[in-house]
Amino acid sequence: MNRILKTFSLSACGMFSAVALAAAPAGVASDPYGICAHVSRSEFEIAPQEFKLMRSAGINWVRTDFDWMRIQSAKNGEWNFKRLDELIALAKKSGMNVLPILDYDVPWATPAWKQMKFWREYVRRTVTHFRNDIRFWEVWNEENSAPMWRDTPNGANYAKLLIASYEEIKKIDPELQVLYGGTAGIPMPFIEDSLKAGAAAGFDIMNIHPYRKDNVPEDALVPDIQGVRNLLAKYGAGEKPIWITEIGWPTNQANDVFREIFVPLLEKAGFDLKQVRVACIHDPSYPFSTVTTTLDFKKIFPTAKSVDHIALRELASLNPKEYPVLVPSVDETFPMAYFDALESYVKRGGTLIFSRGVPLYYDLIKRADGKTERIQVDDRYRNRLHIGWGAWWTDRNIPHNTVKTEVAPEFRTKVKIQDLPGEIFLTDKRLKKGDRLIPILYGVRDRFRGISGALIELNSDLKGKIVAVTYKSSTGGSTEQFQAEVLPRTYLLAFSAGVQRLFWYEFQSPEGIAFDQESHFGITHKDLSPKPAYLAYKTLTKMRPDGSSVPRITVSPDGIYTAEWTRPDGKKVHALWTARKTKKCVLSIRGKIDSATGYLGQRLSEDPSAFTATPRIVYLTGPDSVTVK
Repeated sequence: MNRILKTFSLSACGMFSAVALAAAPAGVASDPYGICAHVSRSEFEIAPQEFKLMRSAGINWVRTDFDWMRIQSAKNGEWNFKRLDELIALAKKSGMNVLPILDYDVPWATPAWKQMKFWREYVRRTVTHFRNDIRFWEVWNEENSAPMWRDTPNGANYAKLLIASYEEIKKIDPELQVLYGGTAGIPMPFIEDSLKAGAAAGFDIMNIHPYRKDNVPEDALVPDIQGVRNLLAKYGAGEKPIWITEIGWPTNQANDVFREIFVPLLEKAGFDLKQVRVACIHDPSYPFSTVTTTLDFKKIFPTAKSVDHIALRELASLNPKEYPVLVPSVDETFPMAYFDALESYVKRGGTLIFSRGVPLYYDLIKRADGKTERIQVDDRYRNRLHIGWGAWWTDRNIPHNTVKTEVAPEFRTKVKIQDLPGEIFLTDKRLKKGDRLIPILYGVRDRFRGISGALIELNSDLKGKIVAVTYKSSTGGSTEQFQAEVLPRTYLLAFSAGVQRLFWYEFQSPEGIAFDQESHFGITHKDLSPKPAYLAYKTLTKMRPDGSSVPRITVSPDGIYTAEWTRPDGKKVHALWTARKTKKCVLSIRGKIDSATGYLGQRLSEDPSAFTATPRIVYLTGPDSVTVK
């Protein structure tokens, strides 16, 4: 028996003044559980098994792409719905609802927003064909991302495509529901630009993908959702529902692959790692951190003298002799208010490590209300650090992705790495006289060969070094246990903030590449055997079935979360957990406990006298109230 639950106090006791995490919206959430799965693509053949497992877990909605290119493969070609017809028939038979994504462009109509005649026809033909079986339509996917949008992202341009799609869909049937395309993250400026351009008249349901893979859902998910609600209200759309059609945590472990790459690069740069102190930024006051749950630099550099945390304000005085290596970011984001200090560190001989995508692609701005916004910036900051780069959306000679990874000859005896998909590559275009680019990894496709990992030795106006890896899919993931812990917490937090339906990303993990996060988001393995997250999802839907009331969540002064809802059978359920640490407490419980259930469905002790809260949810069924003293 799991001993998370140790003891309760059932006596009447004083109640602390709990802080309400979010005001519970009125009404009942209907059929809120969804999952993303590539059942229209690579998982088509195993869709029958997947649908059966989904239903067994209490999941009734599946989201998948209705790719334009798969429906019409040539400009004057026939419109072929045979594969999708089979899928929809199977979904109906299995009791599954399908949320289709209308996407992407085709060779004769790219980017799609500039080829509206062709796009409108695709929308019209596809929606007309399925009008009796599909009632919700999502327009594009992550349109604020250049690789997905197939052009420079622009909210006003997306509004044009969205409104045109809305017009076509409503002509077919005014009762059909149109979803704003799920955004990568919560790009408030992009969303506002679209709303300024009239997007509010082009959708029935707002939609976001609030990924936070390096954090826990308790870190601002609820206020971020409220921020979207406030923005919608500003443009007269505050009453429109909000869905989340992607969120998830991958379980790939990237520490090994980065150790393979970064250690030989730093050795090439002349470092004896046993004598090196590495600085990682951790600044909760901003908030900004390169200390994450998914990428552990202590494991990447196990022989380093130390790996220490510094605040952003310490950058200006950071001494490269004391800390010769600095991790300024673990993704493409950095708060540019501190860039001058970062540049000064490099001028004085410091070494920077960038581990993902385009370095310094986004500025992180702290607003007056304490919240942060991520805004894409031009090359001004990269140029100052002499970092050159290219991608398929900046250079038509670069492929959309590479299929093979090659190790540079001088590193082949030290580096072993699987093939990773690459789309961003380093160049020497911004180097100055005296600088040198030393490749370690190449992305290869046909005749194309681009640098996807390198050491930049600076010996011009800058005297430091830069180590950069541009693969976007190779950042660290969480453990399977962590994925299972955050899944039910994410759902409860989102529902408490008014989200009506949430689709977890995703169902099956292809597991083709050990260090590729896209291969490990699923809640089942490649063979469809369940990960712990599958059991956590199944437990959540059992404890909070369709038709339950919206959760009301409070958080105690010492960080213990309590969620409360009423099931359709009238029973009350209470869920308790912490965001990160274990906390001991005493509970005040009014009423009888019918059952105590762990996050994976295990039965727990029903008669304890003290309680230990952990990141693993405990569900208590029956009591009228449960309060943390």
